[in-house]
Amino acid sequence: MLSIKEEIERLLPTAERIIISNRLDTTYKYRKIEVRKVRIQGKECFQISSYTEKQVFQENVDINKLTDRLLMSFPESLCQLNLFTTDREYSFRMTKKGKMLRNSTKLTTNKPGANQGLPLCIDGSEKQHNRKKHYLLE
Repeated sequence: MLSIKEEIERLLPTAERIIISNRLDTTYKYRKIEVRKVRIQGKECFQISSYTEKQVFQENVDINKLTDRLLMSFPESLCQLNLFTTDREYSFRMTKKGKMLRNSTKLTTNKPGANQGLPLCIDGSEKQHNRKKHYLLE
């Protein structure tokens, strides 16, 4: 069986979004970490959004450094990691006794409220970091 680091590195090239949550350590400053794939100046990278109780801190990270950044908080401080690809969700959870639970489910798009594969931008353009805002009144 692969280690958690090897599994995350194997899944990262196809990852669209990653969520790390369920705070184990109450003194840990972040309650949730969300990672999404963005394109900045034509280069694909990942944006890490770290949520405290009142603020969000964002950082852009290259794919080569992302695994180490994720493992800084998972599984010691935050015990659940959900990794979403275009067609599957991979879930990793650390139990109180220290056992790693792994699960994989196929995403279905016919459920109400499920992501219907809509683009991030309203006009159908490619996902971009600094996209143009669409206002009712210009």
